[in-house]
Formats: sequence, structure tokens, C-alpha cells
Amino acid sequence: MENVLLQGFQQGNLEDQYFAQIQTINSARLSDPEFVLSPAQEETLLGIANSSSLEAGYAQTMLGILTGRVFMPKLPALMEERSNNSQTLQLSKVGVLLVSPNPANDVINIQLPKAIDRSANRILELRD
Repeated sequence: MENVLLQGFQQGNLEDQYFAQIQTINSARLSDPEFVLSPAQEETLLGIANSSSLEAGYAQTMLGILTGRVFMPKLPALMEERSNNSQTLQLSKVGVLLVSPNPANDVINIQLPKAIDRSANRILELRD
């Protein structure tokens, strides 16, 4: 029944193709108690697992179940976005305290909002 549904599944883009490939392998696994992942299936899952696809987590989970392989989470590279000066200037005008870089190692920059009264005594407490 599952294979019939997969055969009719529209694969309009790469995400759909990845989904169908993973589902085909999972369907075979669930229907055969003695299922063994073939080298070609493992290669397919590895390719998807190492991609930036939305299906990467699904493929990683399948590989974890079938081979015990563990994948480290991939974090997006946001440094360029966070250090965008025009964005920083716009945010400081609306009253947002900005701390950069985030995450930081030894040195941080703190930008106070323009609307803050700089003549008043204030305490800024930073915590890890």
C-alpha cells in the first residue's frame, strides 16, 4: 500500500525527490523484519543527510536507526547578517540594546539605543 502511494507522489522538486527516496527505504525497512541497508541505499541517505535539504534530518534519523551513525547539528552562518551595519543602525534607533558579536569570546561591543538618557547613572549588568 505504501509503495502505491509513493508511486503516485508528485516529485516536483528536489525536496520531494529526497522525501520519496527516504520513504521508499523506510517502507522497505518496515515491511521486512530482516532488512539490511544496501550500500546504494546508505549512499542515498548519506547524500541527503549531508545536504542542506529540509529532509536532511529525516535521512540522518534513518541512518541512526539503521547504522548507529550520529550526526552533529549544523548551525547556520549568521555572522554576516548579525554584523550588518545598516540593520544595527535601524535597530538602535527603535530602542534596542545591541551586543555583538554573538556569540563572543573575549571582547563585545555594546550599542545603546539613541533614546536612552545618557546623563543618568545606570548599571549595566552582563551575564554569561
